[in-house]
Amino acid sequence: MSFLNALFATIAATVATIPVVTYGAFLLHNGLPLPGRHTARRLAALGEGMCQSVGAFCMVVAALPFRRRCRLPLQPEASAGDAGAHVPVLFVHGLYHNPSAWLLYRPTFARQGIGPVHTFGYDSFSNDFATLVHQLDAAVDALIQAHPATPPILIGHSLGGLIIRAWLSRHDGARRCSGVVTLGTPHQGSALARLGIGNLARSLLFRGTLVQTVERHEAAPGVPCVAIRSPLDNMVIPAEGLRIRAHGWTEVEGPAVSHVWMLWDARTRALVLETARRIRDGLPVT
Repeated sequence: MSFLNALFATIAATVATIPVVTYGAFLLHNGLPLPGRHTARRLAALGEGMCQSVGAFCMVVAALPFRRRCRLPLQPEASAGDAGAHVPVLFVHGLYHNPSAWLLYRPTFARQGIGPVHTFGYDSFSNDFATLVHQLDAAVDALIQAHPATPPILIGHSLGGLIIRAWLSRHDGARRCSGVVTLGTPHQGSALARLGIGNLARSLLFRGTLVQTVERHEAAPGVPCVAIRSPLDNMVIPAEGLRIRAHGWTEVEGPAVSHVWMLWDARTRALVLETARRIRDGLPVT
């Protein structure tokens, strides 16, 4: 019983500490969110972000039992549209996460006839960034072999988006995918990487070597690429870290939610779904 008490105390301390530290850093680097709004509304938004951060942690834990199921491909519903319009989707989770990150996205996409839906999972502690890019390349290759008719759409949250971006420029990605969507990706890194556990996390420093290496090898992608960011993101600090210094990308400001809550927020999910649908249909993403 003492072990369980200690475990619950540790979890509770973590849940309480993460929003305080991350939104403290947010205030230090960015000031209050939503400039131009009334001060009371900006303070309320900050409080909402902290509550979402706590809620997101709880959702991550609650979703853990589904991580294996979320690795399985999910076919789009035939009634949702013409099968000829289906395009494979590959979801890539962020740092310290697993395929259960996409627990709500997978069925949403399938119901709307977008898919088949696949996930790419990785270990955040035993791999470096270059290894993950190569592993993603192998996953894309396998997906193309399984569904050769249409190149896949790649969607990544946080670090997952940066892995996709590096893959896009290093592995002839423009020829092998239909488009890319990133959510809350630290395209220029994050100052909070200094607090990360593991070499992979600490390599994501704001304007650090890894980011500059990705930029140095980058060219205009040649396919629709959309970077969705939140004005309330508490993990990518400063907010400039969410902006992408690359030609050919479309930047979109999504709903004001915390970094991980992007995975659970219905408005963000609808935005990603609509963006993927427009990529599939060859429509402008701006």
